[in-house]
Amino acid sequence: MRKYLQKEEFETLRKRLISKAQKTGYFTDEDVFRDIS
Repeated sequence: MRKYLQKEEFETLRKRLISKAQKTGYFTDEDVFRDIS
């Protein structure tokens, strides 16, 4: 049960972060690497 809840929490956070990243123009790993290099 604990692993299931951890996975669900991870997926929820991941969806939120992806949404925010896309709004700022990050769609792929290359977008991130471009800006930090």
